[in-house]
Amino acid sequence: MTDWGAFANQWQTLISSGLAILAALIGAGFVYHQTRQARRFELDRLGRRHAAARSTLPLVLSSIMEYARTVARDLRRLYLAAPGNHIEREALIAWEIPPLPQGETAALAEVIEAASNEVAEVIADLLGRLQVQVGRLRGLHADVVAGTAGRRNILKSEIEEYIQDIADIHARCELLLDYARREADTVQPMPLAADKLRALFLMGFHEGAFDNVKATITRRGPGVLPSTMSVWRRAWNRIAAIWKARSE
Repeated sequence: MTDWGAFANQWQTLISSGLAILAALIGAGFVYHQTRQARRFELDRLGRRHAAARSTLPLVLSSIMEYARTVARDLRRLYLAAPGNHIEREALIAWEIPPLPQGETAALAEVIEAASNEVAEVIADLLGRLQVQVGRLRGLHADVVAGTAGRRNILKSEIEEYIQDIADIHARCELLLDYARREADTVQPMPLAADKLRALFLMGFHEGAFDNVKATITRRGPGVLPSTMSVWRRAWNRIAAIWKARSE
């Protein structure tokens, strides 16, 4: 037996183990390469999907803002036409609630799926508030039409809440416009009181009859973004907001 044969025979197990480890390393490298390539393809796909969804966002936001202005116009008309402190049942029954634009909620959902976590959270908040607002108005109208006890005539103070809801939605859409137009890659997480007051102005609430609405928006805030406040200031504002909500 040659020296090499004797060496191989003596160290056969060690050599087999080494070859097995080498094969495993080569296989692991191949799998790693395949995984990186698949991840790159997936990221490219998500990027294209996000770009496509984002390209439709300006039209979607414009459509929702037009819906908000239509609702605001109707609420303003109902509010100003009522001489007392409540809205007559006949006026509410005659009111045809504007329909939410078809396909806009699905378009927002597509952006949520493809956007960054920060942007997705803001748009998801808008979508949730929009659905709640639509549900509240439809519930109001259904109660009035059905003559539900205590819902035949609606207090103006309740209409004021709906006006604040629609101002919040309009303001949130405005804050997303720069992102939608690719003029910014970040978004303001929530509208400030000043943003909602601007929305009220743009939607035509110029009369002194709505001073109470404006005062409520200013009081509820926020006046500045939470990230710019100290921890103690944020905690105090949260406690104050809860206290006011319970007392109103």
